[in-house]
Amino acid sequence: MNEFFEPLTLGKLELPNRFVMGPMTRSRAQGGLPGGLAAEYPGALVLCPHPSADAFPATPATGAAALREGVADAVAMATLWLANPDLPARVRAGGPYNDADEDTFYGGDHRGYTDYATLGGPA
Repeated sequence: MNEFFEPLTLGKLELPNRFVMGPMTRSRAQGGLPGGLAAEYPGALVLCPHPSADAFPATPATGAAALREGVADAVAMATLWLANPDLPARVRAGGPYNDADEDTFYGGDHRGYTDYATLGGPA
C-alpha cells in the first residue's frame, strides 16, 4: 500500500503523503466511485473511498485501490483516522486497526478523541 506514502501537491501545499481529512464525497459517488467527477473536477480530488454507500469505515485497501486506479488524488480515512491516531504506522504494518466508538462521535467530552490505543501502547 505504498500509494499512501507518495507526496502530493494541493495548490500551494506540498503534502508528504496522501492521508488527509477531507469533505465527505460519497454523496457525489455512483456505485461507490465518483464516475465522471474526477475527470470534470479541475483540482485534486480527495475521496472517502467507501466501496458502497453502506460500507463503513473506508479501509486502507479501498483507499489504496482508489489511488492506484487514479480515481482520487488523496483519500480521507475519517473514521479510521479518528480511531487510530497512528494510522500511517498501522497502514505500514498492515494493521491491526482500532474499531471506532461511534457513541462518542460529535459530542460529550474527550472520550473517543484522545483515548484510542496506539501500536506502542495506550493513548
